[in-house]
Amino acid sequence: MTTVMRWMWRWRLAWVMAAVGAVAPTVGPPSGVTPASETLCQRLVDAVPPCAVQALNLFYRMRFTELWPALTACEQAHPDNPYPFFVDALIAIRWNDYIRPVPTDEIERRLRVLRQKVRAMERSGADVGAVALARASSYGLESLWLAIRGDHFKAGRAGGRMYRELGVLQDLGANCPWMDYLYGNYDYFAGTVPRLLQMLGSILGIPPGDRARGLRRLQQAATTPSVVQWEAVRTLVYIYLFYEHDYDRALEWGRQLIAVYPENLTHRLFLLRAAVHGERWAEADALWQDWVAWAIVRGAELPEITWTEAVYWRARWYMHMGQWEAAERWLRHLLAMPQARPPWLDAWARFSLAQVLDTRGVTVEAERIYRELLRGPDVRDFHRLIRRRLQRGWQIPLEWANY
Repeated sequence: MTTVMRWMWRWRLAWVMAAVGAVAPTVGPPSGVTPASETLCQRLVDAVPPCAVQALNLFYRMRFTELWPALTACEQAHPDNPYPFFVDALIAIRWNDYIRPVPTDEIERRLRVLRQKVRAMERSGADVGAVALARASSYGLESLWLAIRGDHFKAGRAGGRMYRELGVLQDLGANCPWMDYLYGNYDYFAGTVPRLLQMLGSILGIPPGDRARGLRRLQQAATTPSVVQWEAVRTLVYIYLFYEHDYDRALEWGRQLIAVYPENLTHRLFLLRAAVHGERWAEADALWQDWVAWAIVRGAELPEITWTEAVYWRARWYMHMGQWEAAERWLRHLLAMPQARPPWLDAWARFSLAQVLDTRGVTVEAERIYRELLRGPDVRDFHRLIRRRLQRGWQIPLEWANY
């Protein structure tokens, strides 16, 4: 993966996280805000049907059999309100990205419906603040989808429009936790982009970010009771795990997250990854045991990708424990599983198997796998490591490929 591609991925994650929170404003402002701000925050809350927030909550709890009837009922009960349709489009995109594919035409149809609902709200003469929130929600979701489709600059422009709609709310005097959440997302992730890309973004009207300010805002949102509090916590887990590489803090925030969403096994995978990355081997083992216990409870409802990724991290744990035969069995089992594996996980598993075989002296098969990986897309700089291994006989250290 090239440097530019890595930065484009960071932009994509920015839009993912920004879009997620736009539908769920706070149930009340933080302490110290003015009475006018409190009134405005409450009015914005009233614009979002509780059933839309409840449907999104069902998605985060991975209660999919209850989700679809609840969302359909919400849309039927509020046909002129954009927020149930925002949740519908968001879930389709998240489902496509993390669970199983959704046809592109179907996702774009849902986005068109959302835009129609927002325009209808604008024409109806709705409150300026409510319209600004609806626009911010729609722009955030549009930017997410554009980033997934690979049109990163259009995604950035849509994210910038979302930022400006939040500015409208700020000018009206709003000071609510969910604004800290959305601003924090934008500021942090936009702040990770190299200066050259920030300059290009400014030409397109994309506001610059600030990582430190973004973290402060996210932490404020994560410690202030509101509907988006746990979305802010979830974002901080992402940041400390994938960007800051502060695994102790990732585990700290992650423990809070699974205390609220214990049945979400994707959240539990975040903790398992943080424990492996941070070399907290006893905790990683305990987290695996907890994951299995909850997986048994969830049964058939559990998405296939969650199973396959969990098996991968267990295999990596065996590798770090020096239990090479067990690691090989788990990786071969994973690669033989009929469940769908996304390309990145398939590459990780094959790369790990080659590492195990290298360590066990089965170099012919290891080198065959390495050469097959070179013919595929570069995942996390695998190609650079593999070429060094094949050209110099250098054994790739575990911690250099601990993905």
